[in-house]
Amino acid sequence: MVNEETAEEDEALALISEATQQYIKTILEGAMSSASKRLNLDGIRLWHQQHAAAASMKKANGSDKTTEVDKVKKPPLHLRLGCDTKRQYSLVQGNAAKTCQRLEEALSRQPTKEFNAEAMYNSTSMMELSKIPKISNAAMNASYNAKRIFETHGGKESGDPPLGRVPKKAKIMVTDFRSCLNQPAFSMGRKRIASRAFV
Repeated sequence: MVNEETAEEDEALALISEATQQYIKTILEGAMSSASKRLNLDGIRLWHQQHAAAASMKKANGSDKTTEVDKVKKPPLHLRLGCDTKRQYSLVQGNAAKTCQRLEEALSRQPTKEFNAEAMYNSTSMMELSKIPKISNAAMNASYNAKRIFETHGGKESGDPPLGRVPKKAKIMVTDFRSCLNQPAFSMGRKRIASRAFV
């Protein structure tokens, strides 16, 4: 077996080793960049930076004694976030749950039909067929879901950061390596055959 000293003296082995190290370093950097984009770390950092600067400005404006040295810098970005889309989405979902509750209550007041082969044969559409079987507690479940969703619309989670929290442990996943390998920078051969063989 060839030892390390002999391998270092051999130009071909040294070239292969250097190329392999460069390839692995590049692919790890690309996977880390892809994982950062997947977790939206840059957006979360920008929001927290803006939020911290706005809070420190509010604190400095509240105190009477401010000198040139004590003045707080302006926020790094003049961001103005629009409406909270999560709250708007929960309003739509809550209205849908209430509609479902009313429909289930209306169906429960109708006379019951037996769900059998004759009813399936005589039904003209799937909508008509879906009204035959009665689901127990369907109206109650829809009412419970509507209340829970309307709490979100009312601002229950409005204190949370809009772009999410910074993850405690960020992991590099296989999808990050795959998306990194699909970039044109890693096309080592025709149709990236050489690079795809490693993942």
